[in-house]
Amino acid sequence: MRMKFRTVLLWLLVALMACGTFGLGARLHTREVAALPTGVPVVQASALMNFTPEFAPVAVSRTESSPSENRELLASIAQMVRAWYVDPITADKEVAMARGAVKGMMEALSDPRSQFLNPADKKLLDDATAGKFHGIGAVVALRSEKLDGMQTEKIVVVAPMPGSSAEAAGLRPGDCITHMGGKWIINYSPLETPELKKAEKDVLNKDITDEDFKKILKSISDKFDNGVSVNIADALQMLTSIDKGEVNLTVQRAGQSEPIEFAKVSLAALQVAPVVSKMIGHGMEYFRISQFNDSAAAQFSARIDSALKSQNRLRGIVLDLRDNPGGQMESAKRIASKLTGGGLFATIQERSTRAFIRSPKVHGLNLPVVVLINGGTANVAEILAGDLQENIDAALVGTRTFGDGLAQTPLVLKDGSEAVVTTGKMLTSQGHDFNSKGLDPTRLVPEDKHQNDAQLSEAEKILLAKLGRA
Repeated sequence: MRMKFRTVLLWLLVALMACGTFGLGARLHTREVAALPTGVPVVQASALMNFTPEFAPVAVSRTESSPSENRELLASIAQMVRAWYVDPITADKEVAMARGAVKGMMEALSDPRSQFLNPADKKLLDDATAGKFHGIGAVVALRSEKLDGMQTEKIVVVAPMPGSSAEAAGLRPGDCITHMGGKWIINYSPLETPELKKAEKDVLNKDITDEDFKKILKSISDKFDNGVSVNIADALQMLTSIDKGEVNLTVQRAGQSEPIEFAKVSLAALQVAPVVSKMIGHGMEYFRISQFNDSAAAQFSARIDSALKSQNRLRGIVLDLRDNPGGQMESAKRIASKLTGGGLFATIQERSTRAFIRSPKVHGLNLPVVVLINGGTANVAEILAGDLQENIDAALVGTRTFGDGLAQTPLVLKDGSEAVVTTGKMLTSQGHDFNSKGLDPTRLVPEDKHQNDAQLSEAEKILLAKLGRA
């Protein structure tokens, strides 16, 4: 019976490969388990700002090495392939093999934020860091969760970028994209389904026949055949790197039982200005920072200086960090210095120690600040919000933040590729851990589609009260 069962399992693998739904070949490697799609590498990263390393690149010491038996394993496999593979191993194939090995190392960490990016993917990430986005113009991320005992991945909108087609369509932070073009985005492995596990037990216990088992496998295979693509990575590629055409999306939104359809969402390139500002009366200035990239700190400083020189005396600031997915730590530190005068900015919990991140000491503005936050406020943006709350008593207005407190350090390689490794957890300046939890607002103000920015209105009221007391 066991021989028959193995034969049936082999049939399943052959059937899945034949139908091409899951690509149980070169494309089925993932960051969680080698043959599962529960955590497919998010390498199409033009709008995945959570891949922007918070810290500067590092050089790895050549004295650091893996145990000799592991080095021997890699060398032996490489030697065998060069000697015995049916086709000659060209220089290009050598490069692909080396990158594949490194990619496998990163995936074996089972960490969605530690990734290997080839030169093309690195270029897309550099575009995002410079404010150039692709696809629907939204920052998206994979979020893992258990469902009926299965490990699943969801494509979650972190933040639609200002002026993007995602924003125009009405996508919101926290929306889970479940379908594209009417087809289900495959987010878990067919080998992990409760139906298959039950069928395996039943056939072993002779509660069902081999033929019944084959029918169940065929049913599961057909379901996955209706998926949008081989795996979830292809869906991410279209969402974040394609600049032509349109896509129909189906999303599941928290608090709503029925899915929401978004038709003909444009795919296009988008250049985003990281900082915009405007006067809002009574000496108050509104600043929106959409991401912390190379130019954000300089633009913020220039706009502050311009406001200080204007005829209306600058008395208070509303800082809008809603839908800000984070970015570079250095950029956020410089903005914090302008508002607080500098000092302890964040704490990084590393493997065995804590590192303290300080913003430069400068002459601060010494002005009251109110910060707008929501579910799209993530990563370094959460650090800045916490810093302002803890160090200058800034009120946080809006809804709970996203809860992304992991920090990455990049290793840039000579061929233009990059390995991004999670090296710590970010805590606020006073040591508050917000990862997976988020920061709660001082004043909870839900988004009100029937009112013209209720959160900003509340922020203005709080700021005016502070100015009155001053």
